[in-house]
Amino acid sequence: MGDISEKFVETLVDIKYALDQSSILAVTDANGVITYVNDKFCEVSQYSQKELLGNTHRIINADYHGRDFFKNMWEMISKGRVWQGEIKNRKKDGSFYWVDTIIVPFPKGADKPTSYVSIRRDITAQKEAEAQVYRLAYYDPLTNLRNRRGFHEFMEEAVQTAEQSQSMFATIFIDLDRFKHVNDTLGHKIGDGLLEAIAYRMEQFLESESTAVFRIGGDEFTVVWSGMQQEEEAQQAALHILDIFKAPFDSKGYQITMTPSLGVSVYPVHGEDAESLLRRADTAMYCAKDKGENRYEMYTVEMEKEFISRLTIEQELRQAIKDDSLYLHYQPKVDIKTGEMLGVEALIRWHHEEFGFIPPDRFIPIAENVGLIIPLGEWVIRTACKQNKKWQDEGYSPFVVSVNLSTLQFKQENLVEMIADALKEADLEARWLEIEITESVLINYDREIIKKLNALKEMGIYISIDDFGTGYSSFNHLKNLPIDVVKIDRSFVSGLPNANDEAIVSAIISMAHALQLKVLAEGIETDHQWDFLREEGCHEGQGYLFSKPIAADKFEEMLRDKKKER
Repeated sequence: MGDISEKFVETLVDIKYALDQSSILAVTDANGVITYVNDKFCEVSQYSQKELLGNTHRIINADYHGRDFFKNMWEMISKGRVWQGEIKNRKKDGSFYWVDTIIVPFPKGADKPTSYVSIRRDITAQKEAEAQVYRLAYYDPLTNLRNRRGFHEFMEEAVQTAEQSQSMFATIFIDLDRFKHVNDTLGHKIGDGLLEAIAYRMEQFLESESTAVFRIGGDEFTVVWSGMQQEEEAQQAALHILDIFKAPFDSKGYQITMTPSLGVSVYPVHGEDAESLLRRADTAMYCAKDKGENRYEMYTVEMEKEFISRLTIEQELRQAIKDDSLYLHYQPKVDIKTGEMLGVEALIRWHHEEFGFIPPDRFIPIAENVGLIIPLGEWVIRTACKQNKKWQDEGYSPFVVSVNLSTLQFKQENLVEMIADALKEADLEARWLEIEITESVLINYDREIIKKLNALKEMGIYISIDDFGTGYSSFNHLKNLPIDVVKIDRSFVSGLPNANDEAIVSAIISMAHALQLKVLAEGIETDHQWDFLREEGCHEGQGYLFSKPIAADKFEEMLRDKKKER
């Protein structure tokens, strides 16, 4: 044992942490110079005794622990107190290992110890397992970005840093526009590859000391942009992220253009903790998506109020559907030449006990966003069919009732079957039902939509295009589709006698005639509009000039009066 005295050996024997062949043992003098190491030390560190003796522990320093770490350790042991902790060391080949270490001063309790005995246990496998568990918990396995839990952990430090430095930082919530369409059309492998490509590009352009990128779920990412001094800097950060998405992304050989909707909140202006900042950035993101996507919005208090209002409407609408407390109004469609009623359009209405009348343009978009339009639309079809059959059974002349279908409803796999079931349940012939679709349904012009339209047409159902002229469909599409009626959007009719609107309306009517389609004009309110449409050869009309939408009982009174007139 060389210079180590017998008394020192006896002291070692008394140490309660028994030494065995598995322990990594070293002795240093008061200056930290290594005077003894056992074979296990050499085996783990890959250094020979000759290389270690006479050296300090700096030879295995991993540069992992800060200066304060070792300063505190030496302050403790130099005062004769035992120190215990975990240390990351570096092997001779450059790899790292962890040791659970106990350092015992000798003599114990002395004001100025002359030596220090360190007993170490290799815990590298344990630390690696802990690191793996941590990574699984805090990182996204697909993109290798930190996940939602990692975001919250990061934000705790970001808040502390910003508070100490009196600076600001932005939380930018990123949602990919129409990402589901990629999964649905190209498959989830391509979708996953796209997410990886987006994550990689954002890391390349954004990951730095002042920014951090996270994937917090699905097609949702966040960026934390630190070190700001003014709130306006967050807008520049959002614009920079939008620029990143301008070039297509490569996913498994596919070049895919993807746009994001961004919502931005700023610490401490919009919140002082991770949850509130993320929630408000999320709120702003939905506002950006509602305004047309591929843009950003800064959070405002008004957005929060609107979000709460929308959430309230969503919850109340779910209950209204469950309680069957919605109802339909009916607006007549008339022959433009004679003014005689040809049919009606069924329009959903909702009167809330607390909030009063809630207009359809308020709750229908919410229903579409959250998927409630499916049960809502089915209820409208079944109710309208039953009501129409009831009027027939009461002896009124049969007429067509029309019902609007949204784009989302047309994606229902069982749409045709559901409508057939509604007709059967009401015992109503298909020729007394008309389905109105918007131009947006026809934008993709895919086979499934055409297949469903043809199936409905074969059943004997009339099909019309609502709000024609406001979307992207063309008469070239119409000639290949089983369409019966084109409805001129009310925005063109209300503009009459404006010369531009007159030209547009005339063109739509002429082209519809060429394709042997009927034309209906919506929103007729004046005699001049009626006269112009009649002269241009429009077939049907609808609007307040003839009747506003009215409840079923009021509509029945109108039918009764007309029956008496005959």
